[in-house]
Amino acid sequence: MSTGSSGADAERYAADALRRDGYRILLRNHRTPVGELDIVALRRGVFAFVEVKARRRHGRAGTPEQALTPTKIRRVTRAAEYVLKTRGLPDAPRVLIGAAVDLDPNGRPESVRFLPLQGA
Repeated sequence: MSTGSSGADAERYAADALRRDGYRILLRNHRTPVGELDIVALRRGVFAFVEVKARRRHGRAGTPEQALTPTKIRRVTRAAEYVLKTRGLPDAPRVLIGAAVDLDPNGRPESVRFLPLQGA
């Protein structure tokens, strides 16, 4: 996730949306030796590893989805595997989710889309 208050606001916005959808947030901004995880959540026995990307609508940086690159997804996958392995859960059910957060012109979150990512 990008740095600064817009990034932190976008992560909170995504976490709140996940909670409303029945997820329990376990970790936020969790650093591992192989990468950082924005959000780790659990719902019905399945761990969700969520990468949050935020962009201003119609901004020059493109869409949040475009920031979910294969390289980023590989890093999140490795970090997810590391977390599960170090907690004795290497075979636990898991999903990788991209949280695409649209920001208004002032940098405040206004919508979020969740999409499955390949890798986990």
